[in-house]
Amino acid sequence: MAPEHALTQKLVTKLRRWRNRHTYARMFRLAAAGNYFQAACLAWSLGEHDLQRQYETLHRIQQAGARCTPITPSPATRRAFLYDARDRRN
Repeated sequence: MAPEHALTQKLVTKLRRWRNRHTYARMFRLAAAGNYFQAACLAWSLGEHDLQRQYETLHRIQQAGARCTPITPSPATRRAFLYDARDRRN
């Protein structure tokens, strides 16, 4: 590959990133907030396939953790359950 071609590719990449800087910022904000699925979608639309794979992996880990954690009822649900249990006991 000629050095001119490498330099042109580097400049094209910098221009593309500068032109889409707001989309990149949005993608990084989504990832920082833990919304890896939408961040992966934005990475795909920007052509950042390495970032897309990374965000998809983090999303899968997040989903696996959500499936493994026990469901804790809200205080209102807990009160209703205790009231129902007390009512059945009497």
